[in-house]
Amino acid sequence: MKNNLQKIIGSLLLIVFVLISLVGCSTKQESASSNKVTITISYSSQDITATYLTRLKEKFIDLDIQLVNRSFESSSGNADYSFLEYLSSHGGLADIVLDSNLSKSLPSLTEAFADLSGESYSSRVKTSYLNDIQIDGSLYYLPFTVEVKGLIYNKTMFEEYGWEAPTDYASFAKLLQTIAQTSDIRPMYDDATYKTVEYWWNTFYALNEGTLLSGHQALKQFNAGTLSALELPTENTFAFMKLLTDTGSLIEEDLATYTGELEKSTEAFRILARGESAMAFAPSSALKNLSQRNSQSEYVMLPIYSPECAEGYLIEDSNMNIAVSKAASQDPEKAAAINRIMDYITSEEGQQLLLEFSYGTKSPCYGIMDTDSRDFLKGILPSINSGYIITPEKFENLGSTLDETFLNYLFHNETGSLQPTDVLQTMDSSRSDSLAAQQAEEEILTTVEKTMTKDETKYLLCKAMAEETGSDFAVLPNMQYNNYNGSIQQSESLMTNLLAGTLSAENIHGIINYDSLLKTYEITGTQLLKLLDYNTSEFMLYGATLTYTYNKDKDTYYTTGATMPDGSALDESKTYTLAASAHSRLGQEISVLAVDTDLYLSDALIAYCKEEKQLAPIIVPEPNYKK
Repeated sequence: MKNNLQKIIGSLLLIVFVLISLVGCSTKQESASSNKVTITISYSSQDITATYLTRLKEKFIDLDIQLVNRSFESSSGNADYSFLEYLSSHGGLADIVLDSNLSKSLPSLTEAFADLSGESYSSRVKTSYLNDIQIDGSLYYLPFTVEVKGLIYNKTMFEEYGWEAPTDYASFAKLLQTIAQTSDIRPMYDDATYKTVEYWWNTFYALNEGTLLSGHQALKQFNAGTLSALELPTENTFAFMKLLTDTGSLIEEDLATYTGELEKSTEAFRILARGESAMAFAPSSALKNLSQRNSQSEYVMLPIYSPECAEGYLIEDSNMNIAVSKAASQDPEKAAAINRIMDYITSEEGQQLLLEFSYGTKSPCYGIMDTDSRDFLKGILPSINSGYIITPEKFENLGSTLDETFLNYLFHNETGSLQPTDVLQTMDSSRSDSLAAQQAEEEILTTVEKTMTKDETKYLLCKAMAEETGSDFAVLPNMQYNNYNGSIQQSESLMTNLLAGTLSAENIHGIINYDSLLKTYEITGTQLLKLLDYNTSEFMLYGATLTYTYNKDKDTYYTTGATMPDGSALDESKTYTLAASAHSRLGQEISVLAVDTDLYLSDALIAYCKEEKQLAPIIVPEPNYKK
């Protein structure tokens, strides 16, 4: 009996020991997990990128990698100014940022991101890319994915019709003419038809004169306003575009300005797949789509030819860039973890994996990789291996006047009265106008003493609206408006807050989310209180402090009065002037009283800032609540 009791006690002690050990192990595991270095990676909303990053998490299980999908779209027209503020206001700047908005033009790029020029992994990126993105010898981001654009042709269709794939400009020009004369098939199509004439002109100039060093230099001088378009070498470009129009490869609808009614960015491969076009000037993503679909046709990619590029060139079409937060790089633990991640991303294994999950044609570090499994890309291997890839320099801000002039020259010039010189003179005029507008945008209006919150900025805008229209009050509501595809979006009039430092018109256009004309209204105090009722609207009001009274029966507040700046009560029988955006929803009773002005929201704020030597945050009055 005694032995049995000892055995039982021994067994119980053993169980307790095991349980304690398990608890200890669990505690150690939880401790180990909690001690993981956390690295946040933000990326644009692309499923393929997310798939790659998920695999990256699996590779570094000893790190706590958190993925944040932040899809930035600027509705203000100034993505550069808004991008970093957008990231910061949506959870702060991530440790690693992946986004196509990363560029040399970002104003706060050098303050927000670390200099990667001294990192060993940066040396793996091909020098041609590094030269393009350096700022005074420093690198604040690296290319992540690279896609090229060239000629995709239907090899099966070519064999059926007996057409030979072009190998130089002469055979390319002859092929376009042959297809146009002997079939109902469109010789060539460009998937970028949603872009304006400016895109076509930039691209074809690069393929012709722009590939020459002198052409690039001349283009920079033109953009700077020191060289006339009449002095540019553009003869081949005009001839090249005329060839496309004469053969039906380029039609008038292709050059129309994008209105948002049609989404055409994936149209090229659909037209090719339907056999409506023999070739397409399209990116490698379209080629992948075609090659991965169940199709009886075979598609191959070739470079595009012009008189000045006998070997044929590819156009670099799109880039996703990657950057490291400066703050994260200054944290030793985070910096070590980030270096491991970046080292893997730029390694052969990491780049190979990236090509498998992305639409990128080639690695920015190693060129095309594993070509045996990507036969459809072999047609462009010589161009890639020889470096015949162009990132077209831009003719900046040519404007709608060029669209109209170029359209008329190509498609409405039966008498031949419109000459290339007319188009070039229009370019000069458009360039001069854009330079003047750019200088006005960059003009320093005032300085901001301290970064303002969004509410302070909205109140400042209201004050500017009131003062510039001579109104007693100004309101800034939340607004609803139709975006380009017809859906309803909820929007405030401000994208973000005002940053401390110098303030230009460009900055103001960067923060105003939806610019619109101002209107004024002659209304009574009673109408104003009814408009600003707590239950019906959410308005930022300038000119008075509102008083709300609690209704116990309905458990809500009602606007019952307002205090004027001098401390007196709002006179409900008196008529006041109210300023508001033309898009503000003020109700039918007040809307019929509208008087148009010639000022936009941005105009009012710009004019107000010009009058102020320095802007200090304005104290936004708190509403008075009474129970």
